[in-house]
Amino acid sequence: LFHRIVVECRSIKRSAMVSFFRRLLVLLSWAVVRTQSFSVVSSRSDKVHRQLPSSTTTALGSTGALEVDATCEVVGGHGRIGSLFLREEGAIAVPRGVAPGCLTRSSKDDGVRRPIIVAVPSIEWNHIFDRTPLHRRRDLVWVGNGLLSESWQRNSTVVVPHFGVLTVGGDPVTSSESPATFVFGEHAAAVKEVLMRRGVESVSDVKSWTDICYLAARKLLWSCCMWLLCHSPVTAASTDIVPPLTFKQVHEFRQEELDRLVKELMPAFALTLLTQQSAVSTTTAFGTELDMLAYMKAYSLSMPQAIPSKDLAIVELQDRNGIWFTADQPFHRQLLERVAGRNKVVELQRRAADRGGTPAHTVTSENTKLIPIPEIGIVCSGETTDSISNDDRTVKSVIVIGGGIIGSSIARALSQNAGIKKITVYDPTPTGTTTPASWAWLNANAKPPHAYRSLNQLGLRGWRVDSILNPLPRWTGTLVRTKEKLELTGGYSVEGPLSKERVRELEPQANFTDTDDTVEQMYYFADEGHVDPHEAVRALRREATGNGVEFINDRRVIDLVRNEQDRVVGVRTSSSPRDGAQRPMEKLADVVIVAAGANSSDMALGGVPLVHNPSRTYFATPSSSTAAAPQPALLDRTLVDMVQQLYIAQRNDGTFIAGGGALKFGLSATSVDHSPQEVRKQMTEAQRLATLLAPNPISNCIFTHKEEAIKPMPKDGFPILGFLEAGLYSAVTHSGMTMAPLIGQLVATEVKERVSLRILDDYRPTRFNV
Repeated sequence: LFHRIVVECRSIKRSAMVSFFRRLLVLLSWAVVRTQSFSVVSSRSDKVHRQLPSSTTTALGSTGALEVDATCEVVGGHGRIGSLFLREEGAIAVPRGVAPGCLTRSSKDDGVRRPIIVAVPSIEWNHIFDRTPLHRRRDLVWVGNGLLSESWQRNSTVVVPHFGVLTVGGDPVTSSESPATFVFGEHAAAVKEVLMRRGVESVSDVKSWTDICYLAARKLLWSCCMWLLCHSPVTAASTDIVPPLTFKQVHEFRQEELDRLVKELMPAFALTLLTQQSAVSTTTAFGTELDMLAYMKAYSLSMPQAIPSKDLAIVELQDRNGIWFTADQPFHRQLLERVAGRNKVVELQRRAADRGGTPAHTVTSENTKLIPIPEIGIVCSGETTDSISNDDRTVKSVIVIGGGIIGSSIARALSQNAGIKKITVYDPTPTGTTTPASWAWLNANAKPPHAYRSLNQLGLRGWRVDSILNPLPRWTGTLVRTKEKLELTGGYSVEGPLSKERVRELEPQANFTDTDDTVEQMYYFADEGHVDPHEAVRALRREATGNGVEFINDRRVIDLVRNEQDRVVGVRTSSSPRDGAQRPMEKLADVVIVAAGANSSDMALGGVPLVHNPSRTYFATPSSSTAAAPQPALLDRTLVDMVQQLYIAQRNDGTFIAGGGALKFGLSATSVDHSPQEVRKQMTEAQRLATLLAPNPISNCIFTHKEEAIKPMPKDGFPILGFLEAGLYSAVTHSGMTMAPLIGQLVATEVKERVSLRILDDYRPTRFNV
């Protein structure tokens, strides 16, 4: 803490005084929260956090249950090569649309340089470079097949891999006969250590920029040749569909064609290095065709059964074969036409003529810009959009329909922008309709695909860095039992499969019913926790109200108001009892945001497709506790039994919460309030079931009440975030508690900055044709 305060003090000359004290206040709040969090966890759990996994377990990618900082970022972490680095302790995947370099601290903070692994197709390289902050570009580590650019890669780290990873999360495939993997640059030593630890047998340092350029070009030439011969028919007249060849089979059955292709491409290879990379080295010669062929065979036979991706090669065609393509390559052209088609070859020929032999890279759109979101410490890329309105009006007023965790988070984020003068939230309840019944588990596990999991991880980050919300969660970590063994691909803190002894060590009070495969079904997710949703919504509303947001609870939105151009310009509400009027009221605004949970499916509010999912949460108080002296923590962990469909956690005030499918008996999407007798019956049954998972704590509790609600579940399970039409924005999602801090800031940014953020591209309402 002292060190970080000193770092902040040193920046005082570069920062405004108010900004400095605000950061210092946040830092002190973080210290208090950290101390409180440790005090909640027993000394036994403190020992558990520090214990290394036993030999029967695997621990991947922890960022620390109480820390925000990761030690390494991975762009493309969910690809095959990227997944190798993502499995490292402290690694975190950079979601698409988030600028590299903002998920780890820079050397300005503590003098430590943290690598940013870039394991994406070379066609994306210049985009990644453009979207990386200037002070983090030295930390970029380029891994893959591509011709290097002296203008923007020379000061980075470069890895020329000579190994394969055949499946996501798989181990590297190589052999002692394979050429070495070459590393160059500032992070070369760290990358070398990772690769050798993961099983890459030979990794060599390269000291010269010109040498690494040659080695990268040589690898690229191998890639250009091998994918063509693996996937092209033997003859142009062949119409039979035959399976692609492996690398070994190419050398066995098509060696003469490989010889011919290399001979044809070697002049372009040498000319490209000489003219584009200034790669004239006194220590590295281009070598002969025989040298090149010997290299290709050695590398191919280090992974003899591998088959390159045809689809990826065609996507990268311009930055792969297009780099060498010239008019005097008849055999190269013939192979390309067989595999990629004549139109692709014509396009390659046209671009080669336009650039005069200069390798072409994709150009970033002029409409693309980087948008810092300092409240959650990320930078996102986005494009300007006219979805907000049909004119150039500036957004000065916003109406939010729904004041639960999502609506309140959006309203609060909007209020942090001085340009929006009027923000109004309509919700008849003090903390929302669905939010009070939320079990409020903050997590990102079992949320495929990878992009959606990354979005949830950024949500968890939001809880930790938000100065208002970060004192509220209890970061317990979660013990989870699943029906099947999980595939652990890294990038998220998980330990498992766990032995019974390790489960007891993590949480002695847990009682997971034995099955034949218990050892393979238990996992521990250290970075997770839970929060009181009432406290969270109240905290957001307090700040929003202080910033001038008006919360209206005595009027209900019944329709949208449109102008003559059919653009949404406001809402029509029911009358208020205090008005004495019996006619609807109209409220106008530049943008209307629907964050009404399950009610977002109403046609009057846009009609997004939802599945109405009933939810029920039970609350229990230890019988020995009082308001003045609450019961001390009895559960160190959050318990989730996916087999029995039971979830139990204990909040900061000692209250136990229980949920899950097993406790939904008698509940439906159209359920109504039960009689007192039925409620007591439900309470008794809920306690009986919950006692199965945590016998000692739950048996001594009194079940006091329950909350029921209809959860908003989008039809395909993923968030719906974006403009339905000009002036009308929809924001509805499952996992709203986890992602609320993130979604609030992203939605507010899109509205006030008039941009479409790339990170939300997969979650637009247009996928439903709404």
